[in-house]
Amino acid sequence: MSPSIVTRPTDNMSIEHENNIIGSVRLTEQGVSQLDRVSSAEKDFVPHADIDDGLESSTVPSEEAQIPRMSNARIVLLGVAMGSTYFLGTATSTATTIMIPRMASDLRVSELDAQWIVSAYTLAYGCGLLFAGRLADMYGRKLLFISGLSIFCIVSIISASIRSRIPLCVIRALAGLGLAIASPAVYGIAGSNVRHEPARTLILGALGSGGPVGACAGTMIGGAITRVSDVGWTYLFYIVAGISFVPLSIGIIVIPRDRRQLGERGILHIDWLGGLLITAATSIFLFSLTQSGITEKGWSTPYIPVLLVISILIGVVFLFWERHLERNCTLKPVIKPSLFTRHGYKSLAVVLSAFFACSSVYGWTYSTTIYYQNVKGMSALGNAIHVAPANLNGILAMAQVLLFAPRVRAPTMFIVGGFLTGVSNLLLAVNPEGSIYWGCEFFSALTLPYGIDYVVGVGSILISNLVDQDEQSVGGAVFQMFCQIGGALGVCLSSLVSTQRAKISGSLITGIRAASWLNTALSWMVIVVTIIALRHVRLAKDVTKMIE
Repeated sequence: MSPSIVTRPTDNMSIEHENNIIGSVRLTEQGVSQLDRVSSAEKDFVPHADIDDGLESSTVPSEEAQIPRMSNARIVLLGVAMGSTYFLGTATSTATTIMIPRMASDLRVSELDAQWIVSAYTLAYGCGLLFAGRLADMYGRKLLFISGLSIFCIVSIISASIRSRIPLCVIRALAGLGLAIASPAVYGIAGSNVRHEPARTLILGALGSGGPVGACAGTMIGGAITRVSDVGWTYLFYIVAGISFVPLSIGIIVIPRDRRQLGERGILHIDWLGGLLITAATSIFLFSLTQSGITEKGWSTPYIPVLLVISILIGVVFLFWERHLERNCTLKPVIKPSLFTRHGYKSLAVVLSAFFACSSVYGWTYSTTIYYQNVKGMSALGNAIHVAPANLNGILAMAQVLLFAPRVRAPTMFIVGGFLTGVSNLLLAVNPEGSIYWGCEFFSALTLPYGIDYVVGVGSILISNLVDQDEQSVGGAVFQMFCQIGGALGVCLSSLVSTQRAKISGSLITGIRAASWLNTALSWMVIVVTIIALRHVRLAKDVTKMIE
């Protein structure tokens, strides 16, 4: 607008015209200001934030992107709390397994019956993961983390006072369920609150460090407690209850408050049918696998294969139901089936790699247990001592994950880990009868942990970066569930192959070798999956940038 028009009006018409122009300019300036605010809001908008899902949010969705950067000290404490959760799970399971003979003697039951004290815990843990992950993403990760650990702590204390097998199995199942509620929230807490590198890569990689450390500690604690007294096994539950105070206390103080709470209609927006289906499918599936290794007839027991088929059918129904919800309904599914197909099926490749790695490692554990206890006649403690190099080297392997993950390509880590665990099983398969421990057996234990530690450690980073922010806990739950099922299936297949081959050949060593060949193939399947689907990925933190 020319200055002469503003400063020198000549008549009423020109004055009116000038006022209209000035008004238009002011409106234009207001419009520009509004556009600037809209543009600023768009920058902060999180595409996958949930709005109309029956929730009351203490902050607007855009504030998800404005989470303040945590201090280094707070990140370290958070990593300790998160890693301690996995430490508890592995240490409890490992120590309890070693104490089975002592528990059977004290409770006056068979060792097969006492096995269910361990199995009840692992079954409840495995079947509760996915639904708990969905609830954590929807209604508060800190809430479920604190609630789950509180349940685990309380029922662990109760477990120490029970001297009857069936009530003890029920209480141990509640302990597993408590840890299943807390564990998926760990992924969501780490993935959503630590956004900057390299801290994000390190804390996600550190989540898996609790596994090998817990296995090593559980082996030593279980072996030591069994030698204290006939009732020494009860002390384990007091110990793990005390340890659980560490992540519980740190979590209450350090974890940022939940930004979302359950609203009045929120409970109606839970996919209860999907939760029921996946819980039933997982529990029946894991039960059939577990029972096949406990019953004397194994897979020849009529109801076991029937239950396995039923669980698979329920799983298929679950997938179709979730697919229907994702495509046609506003109700949020427990898991979106598209999670597996996004980014060129990379999420599916990551969880399958973890599945095969866990299958191979747990299969090796079963085979060495049979070898040392049934073939060489060692005690459970002697068995634990002979496989200790695997647990100790597992700690070093996880330290290498923290060192290499920000610097080495993810597929390289997968391939190296899968190859070394395959070599571990291969050494057991070709181990000459009557050879000394320092030949194949020692190096078999030494190379074992790289598959599970590299794949699970780097896989945790990959899966967190491949899923959306509102799926962090679900992504972690899926990853853990594949690991859990893979481990159970590895034990089952090793048991089935070794038993059948031993019956045919009349030699238990022949059966163990056959199972070891199978475990070698399972481990090297990690290499195959990685080459097919993950070969273009570079660093784990940059996985979504490499999508073609």
